Amino acid sequence: MEASSPLSPEIQRPTLLRTLETTLSGETQAVVLEGAEGMGKTTLLHQFIASCPGRAFGVFLSSASRWAYDPDMAMRELATGMSESLRGRALSEHEPDRRLFGRFITELDRKARRSGKPFYIVIDGLEEIPQAESSARDQIISLLPFGYPGFRFVLTGDINVLRLSQAARARTKPSQIIYFTPDESSRYLSGLNLTAAQLDEVYAVTRGVPGHLASVRRRLLSTDSAETILKSLPEVMHESYVAEWRAVSHLNASCRLVVATLAHQPSMSSLQALSQLVGEEPHAIQGALQGLSFVRVSAGSAEFVSESFRKFAAGELIELRTQVWDLLINRLVADPDSEESLRDLSRIYAAAGRDTELIDYLSPERLARLIQRTPSILSVNRRTADAINASRRLKRDADFVRFSLQHSAIQDIAGDDTKVNEVRAISALGDYEAAIGLANEVPRLSMRLRLLSAIARVRRDHGLQADAELNTQVRTIYEQVDPAELKDVAPGLAVDMFAVSPARDGPSNQRQDC
Repeated sequence: MEASSPLSPEIQRPTLLRTLETTLSGETQAVVLEGAEGMGKTTLLHQFIASCPGRAFGVFLSSASRWAYDPDMAMRELATGMSESLRGRALSEHEPDRRLFGRFITELDRKARRSGKPFYIVIDGLEEIPQAESSARDQIISLLPFGYPGFRFVLTGDINVLRLSQAARARTKPSQIIYFTPDESSRYLSGLNLTAAQLDEVYAVTRGVPGHLASVRRRLLSTDSAETILKSLPEVMHESYVAEWRAVSHLNASCRLVVATLAHQPSMSSLQALSQLVGEEPHAIQGALQGLSFVRVSAGSAEFVSESFRKFAAGELIELRTQVWDLLINRLVADPDSEESLRDLSRIYAAAGRDTELIDYLSPERLARLIQRTPSILSVNRRTADAINASRRLKRDADFVRFSLQHSAIQDIAGDDTKVNEVRAISALGDYEAAIGLANEVPRLSMRLRLLSAIARVRRDHGLQADAELNTQVRTIYEQVDPAELKDVAPGLAVDMFAVSPARDGPSNQRQDC
């Protein structure tokens, strides 16, 4: 979390933090924070993470573009935080975060049960994901290990929209974030030499909404005529963004492009990376951005002070979006087979409408690498769907057939029994820990469920006592996995899961997915 500054003071809300922690200390496993934009949900969640050092891992999503809410990037961010907690270091660039993620979850769950202190996963911005991309929201939610006793979750959004399993929903509570109190508002506006009457007027007009108070405060800091601002507060609220935005007109072309990049691709926040992207010196970019009241610069990176202002800026700089895409593409095609290019380039091609480059880039070899590194088969299918649509638009029939066949082949890979046979063989030799470790390295939840169930069956066939922890993990993953993916592993899974829950109320009788 960034340190507070005169331009962006942060009001600590210990009562809300204690309420969150108390709610999650009992049977409730997840809290969904609800509230309109500008209510301070993101700031509160940053404070919550800071209040639990080493025990809270957060992902902050955005609607800026498809990769700003990409499930793979969300997993990478979570895995990095977990690695720092468990190993004292972040993931290296080439470590297989998707394979390590399942292992980290298991290790943290055991650690939490031993210590009696849970770990927290925070996901902010689920409500920002467009409805047309709801599958991405579902995949991000599927990363959460509901049912693991060592974890608790804090999400934002509408609990009625989030697709939680029945078991997860039963242990989830909504929580409405409240406005600033008059005292909190006064502390937020401290140092501006406002009278008690003026503070009351600001609070009445803004209704204590943190985002509105932030806009007023920035305006008050930018002028010597506070009296004039306060006399026209309703108009100030309406015109605040427009007035602050005028500072952009004084920027040179390169720095305007930097602001456009932050608006259209907020994950590109490093000043060094922005410098390389637009060909401007980092100190010049930093100086220009520090002159903008709506941009926060800290620790070598930059971001908008709020998601609502980022959306406003994206609309104001819509004419630069194509140029931003072109710069990002040129940067990635310099090394098209790098991990970053493999992760982002096809998405950028699709967003930029560059159909020919998208088709040419997604070779069979690259698709195979995507499958190996992606936690859900649905994510890879989205890439092939983009390519199929591009082929149709360009009337490239051969490519249309190729991607359609690859789409079918990917579905076949999802049901591949090679890994199943491998874990069965290892289990038969009695090395169950190694078999479980191998299963937890598999990124796709449906296949991980298949493998763990196979291990449980081998244990039963060898007359061994049931492993309660293994069976709990199987049931938990079963509740998380997408029903559409279960169809690919259903025949063998149904038999193996009988070893986990042979009773009449077992998982295979609870859901009719298969």
